[in-house]
Amino acid sequence: MGQEITVTAREGSSPTVRIFECNRSLTGMAIESYPSVEEAGGSRPPDVLARRGDAPPLALEVELPETLVRRETVNRLARLSEVEAMDARVVLIAPDRHMERIREACRLLRRAGLEIPVAALAPESRVITGADW
Repeated sequence: MGQEITVTAREGSSPTVRIFECNRSLTGMAIESYPSVEEAGGSRPPDVLARRGDAPPLALEVELPETLVRRETVNRLARLSEVEAMDARVVLIAPDRHMERIREACRLLRRAGLEIPVAALAPESRVITGADW
């Protein structure tokens, strides 16, 4: 946990096609294709990236709920939030109680002076809760 995921977007074969490349797998071996932004309506990580279009690249910090309180994690998040060209987000790996865990993470981050959006991911179902970004 705590490994950064770097996402870059580039044009595909036409200006209306975007290709997102990550240094970690979000879909296993699958290649995701969306005829339009409107059809990227799911809540899986590739769906969220497809809806972002030309927004700044996401810097996703993936953590277990209990590791979010570590000083080195908070310091890393503070550094990420200072990079203007990146859009920092926290994704908690949690099988259940997503909204409760998101609220607690937001509270901890605010106490550290960080306003970073938080989502939660259930790995077995590949569903993200709270990722309206």
